[in-house]
Amino acid sequence: MFRERAGASLGVTFFSTFPNPLAFYRLTQNASGTVRVEAVGASAPTGDADSGVTLAAGAWYRFSILTEPSGASLRVRARLWRDGDAEPAAWPIDALVAAPRALGWCGFWASGNGLKAVDAVDLDVPRGAIVALIGPNGAGKTTCFAAIAGFVRPDSGRVAFDGTDVTLWAPHRIAALGMVRTFQITQPFARLSVRENVMVGAYLRHAGRRQAMALAERVAERVGMGAMLDMPAADLTVAGRKRLELARALATEPKLLLLDEVMAGLNPTEIAEIVGVVRAIRAAGVTILLIEHVMQAVMSLAEQVHVLNQGRIIARGTPAQIAADPVVVEAYLGRGAAARLGGAAHGG
Repeated sequence: MFRERAGASLGVTFFSTFPNPLAFYRLTQNASGTVRVEAVGASAPTGDADSGVTLAAGAWYRFSILTEPSGASLRVRARLWRDGDAEPAAWPIDALVAAPRALGWCGFWASGNGLKAVDAVDLDVPRGAIVALIGPNGAGKTTCFAAIAGFVRPDSGRVAFDGTDVTLWAPHRIAALGMVRTFQITQPFARLSVRENVMVGAYLRHAGRRQAMALAERVAERVGMGAMLDMPAADLTVAGRKRLELARALATEPKLLLLDEVMAGLNPTEIAEIVGVVRAIRAAGVTILLIEHVMQAVMSLAEQVHVLNQGRIIARGTPAQIAADPVVVEAYLGRGAAARLGGAAHGG
């Protein structure tokens, strides 16, 4: 069962074991109210079905979904009802959906209904993209990261990465597959040098000291720490520690990098430098999901933004769409803020 808010951002993502091993599908709401059933990664729209229910914008709805193979397609049946109402017996959505030929992206869907900080969250990150997860303090962003990367065990839902279901995997197994996270509070090995700290990450794939050291030095150069290799980690500034945290994660040679507030506490010059580093990482082929409060960086880096508030996704879209969304404005500034700002902008 899913729970989602109706409106332009409606998007319920689910997975099926057809085609093997893992495929993702999505329900989205068209402007006309029609609910589209589509295979994520398919080259064209794959099916429409009218839900038979008029969705009230901003209201919460619950969804039940059944899937079964039907030849080369997937039969998707779904019903939806307003939160608080009784679940109906009928299945008004009944569509055949062509299975995607290739996913072509690193994706995961996380739902932690049993976690106090995260409730029915779904996210997807296309391969090669930079996607941001933002929200007010206490929204559940870091808990979401922890569930995705294996540090917290969700009570329900699935986490899938690069076609593999990694739900309930230990963090080291997820890291070995190619998904690695940084931490908001940096904790380097203070008595070790910068080089030795980065080598800790390099040892994930390179058992030999010489190979790990060579990789650590290359990574340190990429993040602007080439001149600091022999410096004790304890002597680094806040900006230096942030770079070191990033370098240690990069040394694991990830496919997907989860960045948890790597720009927190930095001055504008340092932020601009880290933005350049993140762009270079993506250009080298690493997919990035970032949590960030520095909106200048989010607007500059992200192609897609998901907004989390009180453990739930309340909006998603491009940075420009998110910045203009009154629901997002009120999540940050309080009820009525969007109307007050709109009135001020028009001289009211």
